[in-house]
Amino acid sequence: MHRGRWLAIAAVSALAAACAGSTAEPAAAPAQPVVAEAGHLTMTARNVALTPAVITSVPQDLTIEYDNQDGGIPHDLVLYAGDVKLAASAIITGPATTTLTVAKLVPGAYRFTCTVHPNMTASLTVEGG
Repeated sequence: MHRGRWLAIAAVSALAAACAGSTAEPAAAPAQPVVAEAGHLTMTARNVALTPAVITSVPQDLTIEYDNQDGGIPHDLVLYAGDVKLAASAIITGPATTTLTVAKLVPGAYRFTCTVHPNMTASLTVEGG
């Protein structure tokens, strides 16, 4: 009789473990790109992260309004093509805003980063001709 009870407990435990595994959150969907419209883009530093994280644009001059919403925390915004620095804002301590102007970019992949917090990154893809 005790053996049957232990088998039942083991079966219920195994079932509970299997069910617990099935309630896991699904993987987060990749970020949808934000399109830089009419040469204007707003980027935000908040919670030591850049948003939007994925940006697309056509070849055009870009005016980027950079909004540092992290109170008391310094950030800048630097645009790179590979290891080449193309444009950089001043380091601003939030809350504050600054503007970064970028001359027309050729199609390709670029990245934004904060040099104060290198884990803060965003990608820019320029498409078309």
